[in-house]
Amino acid sequence: MSPWFSSKQEPHSDEIHEFQNQIQSLQMELAERDKIIAALQADLSRVQLEQKELQNAAVSQAIEQYIQDIAPTAVQIYTQAYLLETQTRPVAAESIALAAVRLLRGLEPLGFQPIGEIGATVNFDPNLHIALSPDSESRAGEPAVIRLVGIAFRGQVLRKAGVERRKD
Repeated sequence: MSPWFSSKQEPHSDEIHEFQNQIQSLQMELAERDKIIAALQADLSRVQLEQKELQNAAVSQAIEQYIQDIAPTAVQIYTQAYLLETQTRPVAAESIALAAVRLLRGLEPLGFQPIGEIGATVNFDPNLHIALSPDSESRAGEPAVIRLVGIAFRGQVLRKAGVERRKD
């Protein structure tokens, strides 16, 4: 006896036929849903690919803009290097230093950030600062002097600023 039927009798042929129709209908619904799911998955893949292409285009455009922004600085650096190597002309150290600083500042819109300023007095933060020597170790919040700038990229500290304990 089947658990699907309430009576103790075997199902009639018309009941069997009705159940077969319901099963066939449910199978068709499942097949239709499978088609819808496949179409949605294809659409999702297409949209993800388009999104990736848009992101790549935006990154490419940002890099191109950055290269355009730093091109004059790069020309100056190459010119100074050429003069130094081939014509043994003296090159002013400040010219190279200023060109390098302009180059680094050009990275700032992309997320590059210096941590601190050389000579500045700050409260020691172990997340941003590192002692330059064991005798210049500081505790959090104690005054310290920045001797080497640190570097962060998009909010992540890549290199902590080197500090010494402030001597009063």
